[in-house]
Amino acid sequence: MTQKKAPSLNGLCTLVVEANSHWQKVIKTVLHGAGLRDVTVVSEIDRKMGHLLKKADLVFVECHLGEGQSGFALVKKIRAMSDEEIAGTPIIMMSELTTRENIIAAIRAGCNEFLEKPIAPARLLDRIKLVTEHPRENIKLDGYFGPDRRRGIDSDYQNDERRGQSAG
Repeated sequence: MTQKKAPSLNGLCTLVVEANSHWQKVIKTVLHGAGLRDVTVVSEIDRKMGHLLKKADLVFVECHLGEGQSGFALVKKIRAMSDEEIAGTPIIMMSELTTRENIIAAIRAGCNEFLEKPIAPARLLDRIKLVTEHPRENIKLDGYFGPDRRRGIDSDYQNDERRGQSAG
């Protein structure tokens, strides 16, 4: 599957979908402080989203956008797009509610990473580096499109039962 190759941080085109005006300012300030210059912030999902996604190298999405809009639904919509370059754009989900349920929902929706609020600049930069410098391959499997959920392959694994393989 296609995975966008991101430019250096200062050349990274970033889209932030965040409904709260306070968090919009904080996130934009932190992203600028991390060296990202091309940052577009929107407060809701609208018709311009496709155009904005087309130019984005990285997307940050708040999981609860308010007024009936869901960040999880937006991620699923992005991952379902027919343009694989857009569908493969790295997505980092953000939330103040870092419950197990939200993290699992973000993974199932197809997010690359999860970032808790309040946002620590070092953690934000760490997540950006993970998705840009060490991207996981996007996979399409049983109604799911997004990054491979496995973080790595354990070459020391000794059990005969592995997914996709039978014991013999």
